[in-house]
Amino acid sequence: MTAQEIADLLHMNFRTFQNKLPKLRAEGFPSHLPGTRVWSRRLVTAWLDQRDPAADAPPADFDPVAAARAELEARIGGRAA
Repeated sequence: MTAQEIADLLHMNFRTFQNKLPKLRAEGFPSHLPGTRVWSRRLVTAWLDQRDPAADAPPADFDPVAAARAELEARIGGRAA
């Protein structure tokens, strides 16, 4: 990933990302790939995931059965038996 791609992913402009990079590195942000000015997408996304593991978790009141039923009803136009 380029610095611009990472800045976009983090919802900040390029200059802000560059300014915050030393602090991010102190927080475990991965280094460039050796001999390049790009980062591993896998390492960057893993770093983001470990910082906020609950970000992709469903809400506490999430009902998987109700969600599956609603999805099925939407697919078949509410004609579920």
